[in-house]
Amino acid sequence: MSKSGSWFGNLIRSIRAEPVEGIRIQKGLDAAITDPKHVDALLPHDPEEEKRWNRQYKENLGGVHIWVDARFEANVCPREKIENFEILGHLGRGAFGHVYAVKYRVDHRLYALKVLSKAHVFQRSFVPWAISEKKMLNAVENKFIVKLHFAFKDRKNLYMVMDLASRGDLNRLRETSLPEMTVKLIIAQIILGTEYLHACKIVHRDLKPDNIFIFEDCFIKIGDLGLAKRLKGRTYSLAGTIGYMAPEVIGTAGYGIEVDWWSIGIILYKLVYLKHPFPKQGGTPKQRLAAITGTKLAFPEVIYPGSSVNDLLRGMLTLSPRFRLGYLKGGSDDIKDHEWFRNISFCEVARKAVRVELDLTPLMPVPSEVYEFLPTEKDDDILPHRFLEF
Repeated sequence: MSKSGSWFGNLIRSIRAEPVEGIRIQKGLDAAITDPKHVDALLPHDPEEEKRWNRQYKENLGGVHIWVDARFEANVCPREKIENFEILGHLGRGAFGHVYAVKYRVDHRLYALKVLSKAHVFQRSFVPWAISEKKMLNAVENKFIVKLHFAFKDRKNLYMVMDLASRGDLNRLRETSLPEMTVKLIIAQIILGTEYLHACKIVHRDLKPDNIFIFEDCFIKIGDLGLAKRLKGRTYSLAGTIGYMAPEVIGTAGYGIEVDWWSIGIILYKLVYLKHPFPKQGGTPKQRLAAITGTKLAFPEVIYPGSSVNDLLRGMLTLSPRFRLGYLKGGSDDIKDHEWFRNISFCEVARKAVRVELDLTPLMPVPSEVYEFLPTEKDDDILPHRFLEF
């Protein structure tokens, strides 16, 4: 197994992306400057250029939902066959399926393969969500959202071939005290990805460390749109992960995109303080709601002296969505323009001109001699009429 893992790690390193010019924020350093000319790269060094970029950025976001809606309805995604992928090993599992590292036999590129059992999806009444996730991932296109490359099915399973996050997800940082600038750049990328989804009229509803992925170049991407929903007004369904659900999701008044800003606030709090802001009192939604509404948001010892991060957290973790940052008149700009981000140029982050360097080793897939999910000639086609749109 070690031999196979070593080979996989070497293969990942052999396809390492070209270095990105600019600042690299390294673990243990607040700012590691790789080139003197980029000393101020994190700052909006040219206000006029930043304004021009913001105008163009907002114009692009303003019409993106039309393009995404058309792609969603067209539902045209490249297809493949499982035989054209070499399975390198198991990476992890989610609520409805398993993820494997695979190599595409056509061009030898590495991907993540998400496998959903048709039987399991049907038994859990997840068919509409599985189809919706495939159509949404295929429709969106953003450098901070995991890309779907192929989607196909056979008699037994549904398959989605996506970007391979060789450094895992944000859970790998849950016990790591990070420099403040590193946290800023991580959150800035999550904000840009979320902002794009909202412009597409999509609410993610399950933003959490498990669904924020870290890639070989240490850039961040949002993934897993299994619970995401295209909004046509307010929605009322109970969806998400209890520890990251906004209070209004558990309530009865309905909700919209504001719930994602709450979830990002929880992620930020955990990155800074390495614990959840609200104590766990039981595992049901009502018990969680009681814990949130009955607990005053508090902050442990000072982690970053002189930082305004606590003020930002208060704004994002406001119980009433009417007063929550990200959902006020200024929208997401209220978060991006907050004092805590004063030395961050979202223009530079969006261009990937700055990045963090995290001391994370590549994930090693667990190989197996037999992959039981693969279909055999004895398998019947499970409910083919239910999965026509996949």
